[in-house]
Amino acid sequence: MGDYGYLAMIPVIDGKDRTFEVRCYNSKKKKHFTYKYDDGKSKYVVGEFIGATDSLAFFTVLKRVGMFDAKKSLLAINFVTSRRAFEMTPDVGDYRITPTNVMPKVEAGKITLMGSYYEKDENVVWDAPRGMAILDVDPKGNVLRSSVSSYDADLSKFLPVSAKGKIKDIGFLFIHKVLAMPDGGYTVIAEGFRKKVSAGKIALMAVGGRNATELEITDLVLLRFDNGFALKGADVFDKTRNLVSPLGMDMVSPQMAAMVVKGTGGFDYEFTTGEQDNSTFNVCFSDYVKNSEYKGRTFNTVRFNGSKYMTDKIELKSKASEMLVFPAKQGYVMIYEYFKKTKTLELRIEKLG
Repeated sequence: MGDYGYLAMIPVIDGKDRTFEVRCYNSKKKKHFTYKYDDGKSKYVVGEFIGATDSLAFFTVLKRVGMFDAKKSLLAINFVTSRRAFEMTPDVGDYRITPTNVMPKVEAGKITLMGSYYEKDENVVWDAPRGMAILDVDPKGNVLRSSVSSYDADLSKFLPVSAKGKIKDIGFLFIHKVLAMPDGGYTVIAEGFRKKVSAGKIALMAVGGRNATELEITDLVLLRFDNGFALKGADVFDKTRNLVSPLGMDMVSPQMAAMVVKGTGGFDYEFTTGEQDNSTFNVCFSDYVKNSEYKGRTFNTVRFNGSKYMTDKIELKSKASEMLVFPAKQGYVMIYEYFKKTKTLELRIEKLG
């Protein structure tokens, strides 16, 4: 949490009951505090950290209200004062908004959130979202402004989209990060995903296997919005399909399965680096290449130079037991390699582009 310290979210399980704790260490006060979520009635609650401003940490809270239904709310905790700021259900007009990202603060007294929206009578566990939404709230949780961009009416102008928001050859979109641009608009970094039923896994399921369903991670998609949240363009960057199969995906919508995959690190998106005002930036993701020239992992970047996108990649073929890539100084990444046999670490800096 910047200069204020560190925050961790811990699941709390007691028999069939489930909730979560938020633990924070305040570096300035040199004190710990713990906030345990308890609304006095919900027995099964799952929390997810979605981002922070300079004083508030935000979490989506999913509460099970039946075998096949759940409610979502938005929780804000002030890690400066060590107190809960507010909890709200962001229903606006005819829509139910489920925030997934916190935007960088650009105006005092206003917090901008982005996520998906549903019709009010739809089930967030089973139904597909209608599109993307942006929501401005004040530090007490009062809604200042909202705007929606539908898949069938807006995104379909740039990509082939069905009425349920599924893009041909890509699937649905999972939003990883939102960048506030110098012109007042936004760049949304998303990754495609879709459910796939495996015939082999159906057979395994019949004899005691686990999932019959896998989630296929598809392409990287960058969406451009103006300052009124009108969609102005979409760019697709191909990558190798990646199959993941966490437990329980047979019973939930693709969107809920994607949240699980995000939590387990199953998406290919890694991080974004760039100038503070996002006038230039690098979107970084992992991939796997198999051709006559090279076979193995690659680290890929999509660079925006202020006017257009360019792509580049680093081959990660190595004898290391484990290899990870981290952001480094502007325009560079740090590559970490661990060699189990010799119990040694190697770190190196490589220039992007």
